[in-house]
Amino acid sequence: MRLRERIGRMFLGAPSPDALEDLLRRAIAANPALAIPSYLGGRPVWNTWSVQKAIEEGYRAHDVVYSCVRRLSTDAASVPWRMMTMTADGPQPAENHRGSKLIAHPNPRFSWQDMIELLTIDLNLGGEGYWLHLVAGQSDEVWRLRPDRVAPRPGEQTVISGYDYKVGERTFSLKPEEVVRFAFFDPGDDYHGLSPLRALARVVDTDNEGIDWNKASLQNRATPAGALIAKSAPTGDQMEDLRDYLSRRAEGPANARKPLVLWGDLTWQQFGLSPQDMDFIEGSKLNARRICNGFGVPPIIAGVVDSTFDNYRLGRRTMWEDTIIPFLSDQRGALNLQLAPLLGGDATFDFDLSQTPAVREAQRERANEAKTYFDMGFSPRAINEHLGLGFAPEDAPETGFISAMLLPVNTPPVPTPVLPPIPKPTQATSRSINLRTEVQRTAHWRRFDRQRQAWERAIAAHVSTRFAQEREQVVAAWDGGNRYLDSVVDAGCPEWEQLLTTAWRAVIEHFGGEVADQLSGRSRALRIAPPLTYFAAWDANIQEFVRRAVGESITQISETTKLAIREQIAEGLDNNESSREIAARIREVFDEADTYRSYLIARTEVGGAANYGAQESARQSGVVETKTWISSRDDRVRDSHAPGTGVDGETVGLDEPYSNGLYQPGDPNGPASEICNCRCVEGYSTGAVGEEE
Repeated sequence: MRLRERIGRMFLGAPSPDALEDLLRRAIAANPALAIPSYLGGRPVWNTWSVQKAIEEGYRAHDVVYSCVRRLSTDAASVPWRMMTMTADGPQPAENHRGSKLIAHPNPRFSWQDMIELLTIDLNLGGEGYWLHLVAGQSDEVWRLRPDRVAPRPGEQTVISGYDYKVGERTFSLKPEEVVRFAFFDPGDDYHGLSPLRALARVVDTDNEGIDWNKASLQNRATPAGALIAKSAPTGDQMEDLRDYLSRRAEGPANARKPLVLWGDLTWQQFGLSPQDMDFIEGSKLNARRICNGFGVPPIIAGVVDSTFDNYRLGRRTMWEDTIIPFLSDQRGALNLQLAPLLGGDATFDFDLSQTPAVREAQRERANEAKTYFDMGFSPRAINEHLGLGFAPEDAPETGFISAMLLPVNTPPVPTPVLPPIPKPTQATSRSINLRTEVQRTAHWRRFDRQRQAWERAIAAHVSTRFAQEREQVVAAWDGGNRYLDSVVDAGCPEWEQLLTTAWRAVIEHFGGEVADQLSGRSRALRIAPPLTYFAAWDANIQEFVRRAVGESITQISETTKLAIREQIAEGLDNNESSREIAARIREVFDEADTYRSYLIARTEVGGAANYGAQESARQSGVVETKTWISSRDDRVRDSHAPGTGVDGETVGLDEPYSNGLYQPGDPNGPASEICNCRCVEGYSTGAVGEEE
């Protein structure tokens, strides 16, 4: 709180300005501690923390520091900003405000995204950041000031009366209202901030020293330091020969393996420690984790530890919720306190988190929670108010609903029907069971493949539509100034998850039902009698398998897309192409995906889901004991699956892998070389391996 405000609140009535000024002067004269020390008045206060050292020995020299700062800066810069004004209908974008124009075009050199990215780097390395605000008529510009060149000037009546900006030998004087100051608070310094890297300086230095020591040790063939000890004094000629020999050994690798021949009573005493003695690897891992914790980046995001798709997604959400969003909130407060009043009007700076991964995932969780409350009978309006979903009251009805499947507590349970025993399958009624001849296997593969192709065409159309949507989202982000398109691709992962999960479920239910009907001894097409075998298409094991398989597919799809986009952008930049030309390159990435890649994804996913559904149905039956790999019965089959050279015809136990390591054709846990475009199928037998009927 300012001193004027503190003094003003001591009065029951508001004092006159003259009385307040007089009281202020007397208070400062009577209490010197309230004033700025005379030795600081008007003199610039330079930061004792070397930003250049932070850059040279941290950001440029340490991979974990670079990874953390780079991840924070790019993610923070991916969030769009806008100017908002309060109206009768709530906050609304102020599109014609000076601040909106400033966000759209901060200066001729940097975009707003660049400014946020540079600010994030400055704060994490140096603890503070500065923007210079310039006004030319109705046009505003903001420019980044290098923190290592800025020094605040303490004032006698204000904490900061201005800034000195030093470039080479020249020093420029800046007014306090021209500079927007951002800082991580340092409780021991009134004028400079405290960066995470400064708090981690000893850890980073220790790790760098360990790396340098290990490098030097390896360059010296890991030979530890030591001393030659003589029990009796050698002669002068012996000492000269020894010095000459050791100096020649140290000249280069050519002498590194020459043994040191000692004479007389010379012995070797080791002084140094080996890398194992120093526990270098474990110490480096610990330091890496400490650095990640200091920056607020989960180690799994910085690549310090291995991760699965789910763990990585959880780590990203944690980083957004605990680090990036609070960081952006702090900078929003600084902009609204220092810059927004200079732009006129009542508009304020704000950022839009609606498309960020953490917020979208939180929205999905709240939607699931809302569904749970709805199933319990609560009204949509009550759920909207309780969870803060943000819907207008008129869009949330007051009436709740109770599922028609629910019965009163005292209702007698409906008896479970007893299914008749499963008859032993026969060749006459089974299409994928007990296939003994080549004619049967060929006929089974053809029937299976015809059905699979129909599913592939349908799902490929949905995949193509999803790529078209993603293309428009990515190109729009590029045209809007977003230069970190990985985040845009990642934001679309939930849509991919919904599409692929739906596809897997439908295909599993279809092909699993086929096998169940065949085991029950009737044709699925006849629909004459109730099935004698029931296929639980969505038990817990199947749901978990699909979740993992879809997660792996999404990772491969998104990473392939991001890599293709990066390559096109890099090539466009190398050719000095315009932003519009690079946008056309990005469109080409998705145009190609709309043809070949859509069908490749559909074929791979359908193949894996169809064979898994069929096998899981056979497993649930309890009568199938073995499975047989049946390759494509045409000339388009890879060598590792072909008859005679591959796994075709190989029979193993139902829960055993084939010789190629896969548990079924199209196994999503297998390598891409084995599962992409695979059209192989399985046959099943009710007898053990090698057992004759």
